Amino acid sequence: KILEELTGDVYHPAVKESYDAASKIVDEIHKYGYQKGKYIYVGTWAYSALTFPYSPPKLDFVTASPSGVEIKKMELNDEKWNFIINITKEKLGDIPILAFIDWAGTTNTPMGVFSQRLSKERQRRFLKYADDYFQKKEIIFVYPVHGGFMGQDAEILSFGKLKVYDSLAPEFQTYETIKNLARDKYGGEHEEK
Repeated sequence: KILEELTGDVYHPAVKESYDAASKIVDEIHKYGYQKGKYIYVGTWAYSALTFPYSPPKLDFVTASPSGVEIKKMELNDEKWNFIINITKEKLGDIPILAFIDWAGTTNTPMGVFSQRLSKERQRRFLKYADDYFQKKEIIFVYPVHGGFMGQDAEILSFGKLKVYDSLAPEFQTYETIKNLARDKYGGEHEEK
């Protein structure tokens, strides 16, 4: 995508060569796994891999994230998610789509919005809403149990000191919601012993 933006041409030789090189990396990772007698699952962002006019790499899954706006409004964009589903099926067939709350350097990211702008209760409500939404769309929602950098400028910190989200932290307290959502999916089959 970066070379496409720099050249302004998705068909520029540098864009095509870069795309082919990335696809070869996917193939080489699979090959390495086979040599070790294992299967290594390889995935990437749905948008970046599937919106190019070239044959897609042989991916095992794709990822996508709700935007900060979707999280803040507590409303997932049907048009966006239907596009991701449709282009994935069209280009790669029936592979898993994983949705997770993405993060980066500032609080202007999905995880930053989720952790810094939503109250504990709204975080729990968003998790329930997103889980239900994604389940209906046959997208796997990756729960934010631990991890995801909240942003260098984060002020609400896990355990009062960490800029990494933690569902057990008293500042967030979403772990029980996550545990219940997971348990509900499996009908309690995986009860602790």
